[in-house]
Amino acid sequence: ISSSSLRFSARAVLAGAMRIYLGIACFELALGSLRRADSRVRCLGEFQQCPGSLDCVLHESHCGQCSAGRYRCPLSDASSDVRGGLCAGPDLDGCAVAGTHFDAALSLEARLAFLAAHATLEEKVSQLTSDAPAIPRLGVPAYSWVDDDLHGVRNTSSYSRGAIFPDGVGLGATWSAETVEVVARAIGEEARAVHHLEVAQGHRLGYNGWGLTVYAPNINLVRDPRWGRAQEVFGEDPLHTSLLGAAFVSGMQGSPGNSTLLAAATCKHFAAYDLERVSLRGRFRVEFDAEVDARNMLESYLPAFEACVRAGAEQVMCGYNAVNGVPACVSSSLLNDILRRQWGFLGSVVSDFDAWYNVVTWFHYADSFASAAPMGIKAGLDQEGGGTTVVSHLADAVRDNQVTMEQIDTSFKRLFRTRIRLGMFDPPSAVPYNLLALEELLPGHRNLSLQVARASICLYKNDHGSLPLRAGSGRIAVVGPGAVMGELVLGNYVEPGSEPRSIDRILTGIGRAMGEGRSFLEAAQGCEFAGPGGSLCTSLDGKRTSFALGCSSVSCDGQDHFDASAKVASQADATIVVLGLRYDAIGDCLNCTTMNPPDSCVTSGCESEGFDRVTIDLPPNQYELVRRLRQATSGPLIGIFVHGGVFALKSLEQDLDAMLDAWYPGDQAGAAIADVLFGRHNPAGRTPVTWYRSNDDLPRNRSSVDWYTPPGYSYRFFQGEPSIPFGHGLSYTSFAYRDGSATESIGVCDKIHVDVLVENVGPLDGDEVVQLYIIPVRPLTPQPKLRLCAFRRLFLRRGERHHLHFEIEPKMRAAVVDGSWFLEEGDLDLWVGGGQPERASGWRGHVHVRLAGRARADACGALEVSV
Repeated sequence: ISSSSLRFSARAVLAGAMRIYLGIACFELALGSLRRADSRVRCLGEFQQCPGSLDCVLHESHCGQCSAGRYRCPLSDASSDVRGGLCAGPDLDGCAVAGTHFDAALSLEARLAFLAAHATLEEKVSQLTSDAPAIPRLGVPAYSWVDDDLHGVRNTSSYSRGAIFPDGVGLGATWSAETVEVVARAIGEEARAVHHLEVAQGHRLGYNGWGLTVYAPNINLVRDPRWGRAQEVFGEDPLHTSLLGAAFVSGMQGSPGNSTLLAAATCKHFAAYDLERVSLRGRFRVEFDAEVDARNMLESYLPAFEACVRAGAEQVMCGYNAVNGVPACVSSSLLNDILRRQWGFLGSVVSDFDAWYNVVTWFHYADSFASAAPMGIKAGLDQEGGGTTVVSHLADAVRDNQVTMEQIDTSFKRLFRTRIRLGMFDPPSAVPYNLLALEELLPGHRNLSLQVARASICLYKNDHGSLPLRAGSGRIAVVGPGAVMGELVLGNYVEPGSEPRSIDRILTGIGRAMGEGRSFLEAAQGCEFAGPGGSLCTSLDGKRTSFALGCSSVSCDGQDHFDASAKVASQADATIVVLGLRYDAIGDCLNCTTMNPPDSCVTSGCESEGFDRVTIDLPPNQYELVRRLRQATSGPLIGIFVHGGVFALKSLEQDLDAMLDAWYPGDQAGAAIADVLFGRHNPAGRTPVTWYRSNDDLPRNRSSVDWYTPPGYSYRFFQGEPSIPFGHGLSYTSFAYRDGSATESIGVCDKIHVDVLVENVGPLDGDEVVQLYIIPVRPLTPQPKLRLCAFRRLFLRRGERHHLHFEIEPKMRAAVVDGSWFLEEGDLDLWVGGGQPERASGWRGHVHVRLAGRARADACGALEVSV
């Protein structure tokens, strides 16, 4: 699908909720809508329905005091400082809430002031944790902040599974901020719907994925491709990640014109976090000290966080690691100086799970939890993620004058700022997002998931025009366990829920395209559970499609199925083999996250939070399987890659005729991949990471967080020749760049203006991802050898032309000297094209910067951050 039709579809997906964004939210309409979507829900917003009496309350102790469908006033407890009526409608009319935190007519600051003035010290401290208990006398319901909904709502309990979009690196491969924004909005809508479904039944604490504070986006960069969480992030480039991260925040938090947040975004993990373990049995992330100089911090580790914060994110999560000897979660330099003073962040900071606790247990930076508590609060940390071991000491710390009540109030207000902005203390009928219902959202969102998965797929090789295949003609062989494994295509931080068979398998999508009947398609969907003891089935045969297992698992520990797979390939006109990695709980990957992982983890193909791969190689037998298939067939041999972190291609570069990268594509994997294979969709994804040839291409000291370490991390610094360069991707059509021009000579503070004409000169309509790079010529200061300065994904019909204009701000050519940004004199080469310079069609330009030596960048208003 084209980028233009993606925009149209996004509007269609959200059309049913437009009245929400316009503020039309009368109670009768809301209640009627929710009853149609799910008859179990009768109470709106943060109110739960009492069993039996069917009244609506904020705390179960209030049940039975009002008639069915009536709302128990939030501040009517005898112990409360504020009294009024007992029961009301969803507008809370008649409840004495004027002048309180429930008064939506008050300013945010006044509501926070009231709440802080009326809560006790112990009550305030109790809220500084990710599982915040209720304060019934103040009408504050219990709330769990933990929601790892990175690319879909993590869990939807007993309800229909929510839409699962491509994992973070797949979203990065779309190279489209607009697409990421639409995806984040869809996730936010489903998070809203699920939250209210659960709250209505009294489910408030103890489950990851039922809240409105989403722990996303993950905007760390891929420094080393072996990183176990490379699947979660957008890629390796600061600008690319900055733009996509900011778009995610905008989509997640809702329309800027609506004062109520749709959901709250969390920028994580701050800062310099990109490693789980330095070796198979080496230091863990929870004890790792990232020694980062100012150049690396400013060039690589901070830009995406600044963009995320300036986009308005409500929360920031500090990472497990230390930075220059200080655990990130108690670093005043990071949290107070940079985050708040330099960037103006107004929200709260939460520690990664137990990271505040680890200040004592792993880093030994504090000698006790009692001393770690004031250390964190003073450094700018507001919330303990994962427990209360540390924050439980804060009340005593106030009484002992180690922390002031004002400091506790600051953290308390920061957290409730988000809850108030989410509408949790507004009259239920006044919160427009209470209209959202999961069953009404799902059809459009699953269609959106399909479109985004298509947009993320990258074509790296297509020798002899092997793709697209002709649907419904000839015979296709499909090989590899990944073709029938449903959970594998989802990516991490997702639970399959009650409908694991509804995940569209790769084999199912191919079978549909080849015209297979119902029996084959049902067998393909059930193949994952059809073998002995619920294992994978070994083969399936249809009219035009045959499946052979190839390997019994992704780790491909043996070659028992090689002969049968080669035979199937020899009888087919084209063969498709599914290759790649596996994550988290797939197979035995969690064994690799233990203190003493087995040696088998080296070649397991596992990538997981808590475990970094030792090698970038695939499990060895995957290469051997492809070699056997190559020997068996003279027809096209097409590889489909399912993975997060990249791997060494080695012999695959020669053995495969075509290579399609699907990443972890989400729940519509089968349809999306088949659409590209058979030409119903023209691929336009671009890899957001560099594909290295072997471990030898990576710095030997993995714990060095210096991006300049030879042979250099990422396309910006790598001195070798990659297998697949950052930004690369092919199409079934072709594009030409003409009539380029750029400002030839500029002053130090001037923008560079670049113009170019892009034309689709190939046989098909398609998207092009236009990338603009700056290449410094003999720079005075060490800096990236080239850097991405702008990109745009656009749809062009066959023969269509489009004029593009770019303006490059001075900050995009600034260099770091002694902890600050400077601008230099000298020459710059420019490249605008469908990939990196000389690796795709494009246009080259040149510009001279007039300046004697260097000048501070902040003189131009370019950059003010320093370290």
